[in-house]
Amino acid sequence: MLEILQKNKLAESLLHEVQTTVSHDFQMEMLGKEKMDEIMKLQDIVYEHVENKETYHPNTLEENYDILDVGGHILGVYFKSQLIAFRIIDTPGLGNRNLGKDLDFSEEELKKVAIFDSTVVHPDFRGHGLQFKTLLKSKEILFQQGYSHGLATISPNNLYSVRNLIKAGFVIKEVKKKYGAIDDEIDGKLRYILWTDLQKEAGKQYRHTVHLVNNQIEKQKMFLNNGYEGFKIVSHEQIDNFTIAYGKE
Repeated sequence: MLEILQKNKLAESLLHEVQTTVSHDFQMEMLGKEKMDEIMKLQDIVYEHVENKETYHPNTLEENYDILDVGGHILGVYFKSQLIAFRIIDTPGLGNRNLGKDLDFSEEELKKVAIFDSTVVHPDFRGHGLQFKTLLKSKEILFQQGYSHGLATISPNNLYSVRNLIKAGFVIKEVKKKYGAIDDEIDGKLRYILWTDLQKEAGKQYRHTVHLVNNQIEKQKMFLNNGYEGFKIVSHEQIDNFTIAYGKE
């Protein structure tokens, strides 16, 4: 418990030290349990405006409480005292929420995982880069806290979120169904699993590359199983139709 409190204190001090003002009118701050009503209300508003519900898996109240209890954080963005965006970071340790288990991480490496759980931005405040800015700030906090692996799940039909993560140094490592009642991919929602090294700058050189469309799921699985990883958005026609460069060293 002391370690969790120290990590939370460090995250808060980082935000205070750098005066994390997103712009003249937007202000970032760490959100605690006392802000949970605001968090859940904003999540409901955003979910109502999502056209394809398969692209977003909202957290329950209990999940958000548990994320804070185990040492994760919720980074909020305010505009004139109104919560307009937040990013949730989970640090699940050896718990079932740890996506490192999907990538066959060792027990030791699982302890170093931070999950970029979800991000919501009020529909009236999209287009200000808040998703990407909270992503970079959370990466900075997790680096200072000593986490090694950043992991996230994103729908293969969500161009903007995939592009933001790749821009921040993440690569696609897996594609499979998640968040179902059964753990064998019979049900659930199709998701990319993306990974980044939180302690090192990205910058691999790939000897072999191939371009694949996001809806070519089986072909992507084949290349992923052969050691390729998705590292760049090459082109896009629309939000659910884009091409990804996969590479292998």
